[in-house]
Amino acid sequence: MKLHLITVSSALLLAMSVSQPGFADKPEWAGGKEKPSREQVEAHREEMKAKRGSAEDEMEDARDMKARGKEGKGDRDKMQKRDREHQDDDMHEREMKQDRDRDRDRMKESSMEKQREKKSESMQTQTEQSESKNRRWWKFWGE
Repeated sequence: MKLHLITVSSALLLAMSVSQPGFADKPEWAGGKEKPSREQVEAHREEMKAKRGSAEDEMEDARDMKARGKEGKGDRDKMQKRDREHQDDDMHEREMKQDRDRDRDRMKESSMEKQREKKSESMQTQTEQSESKNRRWWKFWGE
């Protein structure tokens, strides 16, 4: 019986603590269930018009900035010309570096070719020397 009372009381306490937030009042920021009054609707419309007006002002400012940019076109042309010259200089430097690299590679290939030739010549002389050593003494004067 005591156990039954404890479980019933704990279940009752649990139900009261869970259901309590359901009885709370709705906060103001959540809005009410009734429709807004005519004055609230008008205030909202005016507020939206003001926001649209500020957006149009921003667009006009952007157009003004663009117009000012056209006035300074001469400066922009000078800057572009200077940029092109810098690009040309950079391209010239790159080409010179590539030429140096090509020359270095050619020199390297040339030296490797010379080494190969020397190696083949030394192999031929070694072969000739080994052949001459292997001849019999009586065949030295000819066959």
